[in-house]
Amino acid sequence: MPKVKEKSAAANFFLDPAIAAKLTPLALEPIVAEKPWGALAHTSFNAPSDAENLRWGEIWLACEDFGLSSKVASGANRGHILAWFKINWGLGLVGHRPNPNLPTLPVSLRLERTGSEPGPVRVLSDDELWYVLEAGTESWVGAGSTSSEAPWPKRLKKNPVEPGDRFIMPPGLVNSLGPHMTVLKVLPTGSLVGTLYNWERPADLWDFTPPPKEIPLVNTEPAPLKPLCEGRDRILYQGPIYDLTLVKTSFTSAKGEGLSIICPIKGRGRVQVSGSKESLRLHPGQAVLLPAGLSRYSIDSGTLISYLHFKFH
Repeated sequence: MPKVKEKSAAANFFLDPAIAAKLTPLALEPIVAEKPWGALAHTSFNAPSDAENLRWGEIWLACEDFGLSSKVASGANRGHILAWFKINWGLGLVGHRPNPNLPTLPVSLRLERTGSEPGPVRVLSDDELWYVLEAGTESWVGAGSTSSEAPWPKRLKKNPVEPGDRFIMPPGLVNSLGPHMTVLKVLPTGSLVGTLYNWERPADLWDFTPPPKEIPLVNTEPAPLKPLCEGRDRILYQGPIYDLTLVKTSFTSAKGEGLSIICPIKGRGRVQVSGSKESLRLHPGQAVLLPAGLSRYSIDSGTLISYLHFKFH
């Protein structure tokens, strides 16, 4: 079994008390994009209200990339983008970093959802983590191709999937979502995304900008993510940018946990910060950013709550 990483000492740093007093969890406003391959129908994942009555195919939960910038959805800081907090909160937001000029978010988090049609065939320049939230009997994940000559509908390798499946799509691997699926995707900031085929649909004006250089295709397979550590908290992934833990119960942090994001996937709860009378509600279809200098906090729920906890390095 791989060794579980120890907590980084870099998370502990001196913080101006005036800044520390301002720190609070930040619920980010989802950015909803309608797509011809999206769906209107109800989803058991409980999409945010912003997506109601929309044929949504993408919901950006947290992003500072691709011309998008997440804003805070509620509270006294509503409407501010993350760059504002980086200027005003400094180390309190991001903690110590080798390169302080990097964006606040080292990754983007988005939901992709398909209706009766599959999503575009794409290729990426970096590893992308996929977590399957919903999948039906007709669902599949396309990964790789069988031939360089056959048309894409016959060329794409299709693999059956179930809710809860997760894997890493390596750079250069052709990929696509089959019908009736919802997947959470995590992509490093600054990555390139190329669309190779869109199933003969009209051009998508809001698609990813074509990359300035060709992304070489590779013949490989997705890497399934098996828990590195079992128990109440399941560590699913430890990489150079972030660690990912699936938590299925209440949780209490240590002080100085470092910058992190929580994405609920089932149930509802609250984030309660030590010493504060206010709390922040948690629900699926949302990302909550937890500043690096935040005091101890707890995740509380009257019922079972499951969420993904992304802890950034």
